[in-house]
Amino acid sequence: MIEILGHENIATITLSDLINNRFKMAELNNKLANIADDIGYDRLRNAAQLKMLTGNSHINAEKKFKDPFKFKNYAKMIFSANEPPEFEETSDAIKKG
Repeated sequence: MIEILGHENIATITLSDLINNRFKMAELNNKLANIADDIGYDRLRNAAQLKMLTGNSHINAEKKFKDPFKFKNYAKMIFSANEPPEFEETSDAIKKG
């Protein structure tokens, strides 16, 4: 898939980093896909960033030591894992499957 999309068109950010590292979302700007393999089994508290990234929202992002900027994410989130992570989210917005 990476060869088809091109290395310059993908990011490789784990789900945990997207949720816990405020600078990581900026790496998705102008990317077609985020492909992270063998992500760890984590219990993730806050799914708000993931919902924003997959929900057609405008994202406030920043790069370290740079001014914040807004973008609309169109990168598809592709993760692989032996076991899917657990979310504390109780709404129907996050589903295992």
